[in-house]
Amino acid sequence: MVFLGPRLLNSKMFCPARAWRPRPKLGSILLRRMIWAGLLASLFWLATAHSAPLAKKEPRLYINYSSRPDPADLLAFDLCILDANAQIDLKPAREMGHQCLAYISTVEARPGTPMAKLADSLKISRLGRNETWGSDLLDVSHRDWEYLIVERLAKASTERGFDGFFLDTIDSVALLAPNSPERTAEYRARITAMIRKLHQRFPDKKIVLNRGFDLLKDVGHDISGVLVESVYQTCDIQSKRHRAVDAKGSEWLESRIRDVQMLGLPVYAVDYVDPALHDLAAKTARRLADIGCIPFVTTPELDGTVLAPLRAASRRILTLFGWDPKTADKPATWPIDTLVADHFQAPLEWLGYEVDYLDVGKKPLSTDAAKKFAGVILDEFLTFRPQDERSAAQWLIALKDRGIPVLFAGSIPFADDDVREELISAFGFSGTARPVHGVTKPSIGKLDGDMMGAETPVIPRSIGFKDVTAPSTAEIFLSIRGEDRLGNDARFDPVFLTTWGGMWLEPYIALRASQDDNLYYADPYRFLARWLGGNKPFPAPDTTTRDGRRLFYTHIDGDGFVSLTHFPGHPTCAEVIRDRILTRFPFPVTVSVIEADIRSWLKVLKPEDAPRYEKIARSIFDLGHVRAASHAFTHPFVWDPADPNPGTYDMLNVTLNDEQKTKYPAIDLTREIKGSIDYINERLLPPGKKVELMLWSGNCRPGPRALQICRDLGIENMNGGDTIISKLHPGLSGVAPRVMPWNDELQIFAANQNEFMYANGFQGPYFGGFDTLIDTFERTEKPRRLKPVNIYYHFYSATYLSSMRSLEKIHQWCLEQPLHPVTALDYAKIVRDARDTKIFHIATNHWLIANTGKSRTLRVPASAGLPDMQRSKGIVGFKTEGDQTYIHTSGNPLVELVLAHASSESLQHLRLVESSADVKFHELNDRRAILQVGGVTDVTVILGGIAPGTFIDIKKHREQGRLQSTPEGTVTLTLKPGAVVTLTVTAPPHVSAS
Repeated sequence: MVFLGPRLLNSKMFCPARAWRPRPKLGSILLRRMIWAGLLASLFWLATAHSAPLAKKEPRLYINYSSRPDPADLLAFDLCILDANAQIDLKPAREMGHQCLAYISTVEARPGTPMAKLADSLKISRLGRNETWGSDLLDVSHRDWEYLIVERLAKASTERGFDGFFLDTIDSVALLAPNSPERTAEYRARITAMIRKLHQRFPDKKIVLNRGFDLLKDVGHDISGVLVESVYQTCDIQSKRHRAVDAKGSEWLESRIRDVQMLGLPVYAVDYVDPALHDLAAKTARRLADIGCIPFVTTPELDGTVLAPLRAASRRILTLFGWDPKTADKPATWPIDTLVADHFQAPLEWLGYEVDYLDVGKKPLSTDAAKKFAGVILDEFLTFRPQDERSAAQWLIALKDRGIPVLFAGSIPFADDDVREELISAFGFSGTARPVHGVTKPSIGKLDGDMMGAETPVIPRSIGFKDVTAPSTAEIFLSIRGEDRLGNDARFDPVFLTTWGGMWLEPYIALRASQDDNLYYADPYRFLARWLGGNKPFPAPDTTTRDGRRLFYTHIDGDGFVSLTHFPGHPTCAEVIRDRILTRFPFPVTVSVIEADIRSWLKVLKPEDAPRYEKIARSIFDLGHVRAASHAFTHPFVWDPADPNPGTYDMLNVTLNDEQKTKYPAIDLTREIKGSIDYINERLLPPGKKVELMLWSGNCRPGPRALQICRDLGIENMNGGDTIISKLHPGLSGVAPRVMPWNDELQIFAANQNEFMYANGFQGPYFGGFDTLIDTFERTEKPRRLKPVNIYYHFYSATYLSSMRSLEKIHQWCLEQPLHPVTALDYAKIVRDARDTKIFHIATNHWLIANTGKSRTLRVPASAGLPDMQRSKGIVGFKTEGDQTYIHTSGNPLVELVLAHASSESLQHLRLVESSADVKFHELNDRRAILQVGGVTDVTVILGGIAPGTFIDIKKHREQGRLQSTPEGTVTLTLKPGAVVTLTVTAPPHVSAS
């Protein structure tokens, strides 16, 4: 039972005793009941027609003492306790009404921390040491101790934007007493005085104590709450073992909690549970809530791990790759060159996961992998140092034991026989896991026809045969049999799944016909979904769709801007693109230029033509629907000299004339990026426009330093990725991922490739080359919508009539499709936000989703149910396409999604089905909507959730009218950009519209 303190008992919820009144006659009672029944029925209809039912909002606690908390986490929790020096922007969370408290230790100071350094500068002596935590005990009686806490630590946190303070180690004053028992009262008095001073100094700030039960009678009016730890579940500091708190300890804390609640103060309770024990975490949170606490179940590191009452859905997949060049006798590799990047990352992204990469040659294995990752993949390009093999194997075994799925992709990267035997024993498969040479009579022992043969039939091979037999409990999709050199039976199970994960080994991942043509033997989408099947499903952030329609954007690389065309009069390519594409097709388009090109600093150009080229550029950037980007200063073909796979280029960048080459002898990343952006902003753009994107040139492998420069400038980046799936390259491996992480930086890939790839290095055919892009659009729509529609090309596409006609054909096709146009910058922000989106599981079919609001589409299987529009918050509609349902959010940074298998009646809630431009709802409930549309041309909006044949009143500016819903329960509006419309369903669904 939840204990109700005096604050609640004294509230106006409790009514005084009724005064005596004369009893009315029976007739008047009946009359009054009839009147009240009518009024209540009317009020009920109004309430259900114009507002969603009010749901109780339970306050949520979050604690993270790491140096860089995830900003999205703060959006999901009402009270966040953070390290006072954490590198994070508090503004988004505070704008939502959430409060952030700064962690301040009061009695203890760890050596080397800002607090310890300040204490040293103030010459505050130490009176002892807490050996358990390795911290020093400060002399709280020192004249400057209060000044340290209030005027230095607390004041600094308020200047950073914190809403208050979480005061820790207050109970550590008891550790001072054994050394000076006669001063115990003095120490407690100083603590009490400090808390009162803190409240007087910052009266509008919250103060939460960690325990401090003995002080509450003196400071109860100065604080805003109390936090307690380890009520039911805890973790031993020394052994790191989780355990239940003994019954007496729990009973004592429950008593103290009731004392706090009697003072009318909220109690925040933090318990510690093994992150693998989801059910225990949920049960613990419920127990804490049942005694009236605001619970947070986490791990003792207090690093933001969220176990209960919310549970963070783990969406990260860790890929181990790389090697130490000193021991592997080969150059280091990059994440972009791994097997996972080529074959697995794109399917994982579609499934809702994001891939991180760890180079074992540069960084140690993650110590918190079990908390952070939903699965671990061992890439084919992975070699452990001999001295690291055993620890790596034990690390994997520990992950397996904690239920984290492990996938051996391509190979089994352990060379030491003893380590292999340990690994084989722990994972339950058999064989030596070594190659078997000289295999004869290879044949298929078992083949699962549903999983295998996805794009090409399996042909058994002798080459690549390994001595691997799947565990007896495994689901085997492919087994190869043969005979070894001695005539003994040999077995190789390259594709299987089992309780701990599985294997998908070479040479049965893909048939590699050429560098650009790989055909999968197994369906990667189904296989990886099954591999991660132990994880509870969650709504996947979707980057292909906005408001029910497939996203569309277009961008142009600056190459060929000044090149002359074969058209009459030989105008530049830029002029032809301007006149035949940019002014004819009203799509938002991002245009980039190469600075050295426009300035006519190339060796092949005439310096006197520069004013003409700049004038053409200005005429393009003056167009209202054109956005600006840079394609660098000298168009580097290789961005990082350390690139292990730079590609084959005759030069590092374009050839400058002699004068400029003398001034710029080598590629400088800052000049290429910042310098070119400054030039475009200052010389080419009209007032109000700025460069939005950096479009990578050449091999489009920028590396972390170039990406960091963009981030420091506040500029997004794009290009790279090789999505070329088409009738020329039909394999699903031709669908590239949407991002590539480079250490702490992120490269945004273009959604599709450009005409250089489709037209054979732009050697032709031109018309029959790039227009194959339409086939790419269709193949990435069905059977799964894998990519938005993206027209990506260079100015040199205007060189020939045939290449120009191909470009016009593609644009015309897009014009005729039901698409949702956005800018290239919009798409880049959607992709980044989707990667950073945090999803928290509340209950079955119930989630919180937190991000910046740029990623506004969630996708679930149609079989999972439909959004309950009454119970969900921040959900404005949905649309089912095939076997997937696309859910539209309002763009709020925090939305709540509840799925239900709804009946036809429960679906009658006004909602957005689809729109060709962004829609902002100022009001939306089951019977009324006020919406405003964006866009640059006429906008189509389809609303649903209306009973068939129902009339809807519509107000648009000063115009009024009435619409009637279709038999499907929808209405279609055609609106001008910026239009504001009010729609009202005129009668309940059961009332005839005649």
